[in-house]
Amino acid sequence: MNDSAKAQARNRARQYLLSLQAEDGHFEGQLSSSTYPSCAYALLQLAQARTPDLTLLEWVLDQQHVGGHWRLDASELTDPEATCFARLVLRQTAADYRLRNEQPPTEIEHVLDRIPPTESHLWLIRLFEAYCGQRNWNSLLPSASVRFLMGMAQRLMPLLPKALLNRAKPPMHLAPPPDLFRTPTFQKLFIAEQHT
Repeated sequence: MNDSAKAQARNRARQYLLSLQAEDGHFEGQLSSSTYPSCAYALLQLAQARTPDLTLLEWVLDQQHVGGHWRLDASELTDPEATCFARLVLRQTAADYRLRNEQPPTEIEHVLDRIPPTESHLWLIRLFEAYCGQRNWNSLLPSASVRFLMGMAQRLMPLLPKALLNRAKPPMHLAPPPDLFRTPTFQKLFIAEQHT
């Protein structure tokens, strides 16, 4: 592609994006094709005492796989954590309707009935479950022995070879110790969380 064709493509893309902008400057559209950010947005709306947008709920409902699970993204691979997150959002949405003495949409109840028993192992999903009253807060905390081991691992990290450190990953099912966020380890291991 020559420079003139690239410039024309950029100009068309810019014009198209500007055509989607509302008068007050904001853009609206589908949040994501991934279950996690879509469910997080719905949960945020619920935390703000707002019922999730109908189009967002419809998207979540439509993403349920034939077997009752949710896919993580546009692929056909189902994900147990995405399933737990979608179930949480739909349960909370149904509870939100009931708090207002309204009947939840029947589609929500039907979809919830089709979800097979699935247990979350990802700490962040478990945290959301505890926030919504669907899990005991104490179940999020690692045992004293695990906290001791995590502290030891944190102190040993500066002594480990760099090649091993590059392969090290924090446990996804445990809450990271708060002091971890003030260390160089955080800079190396939690880059995605910092950007998020």
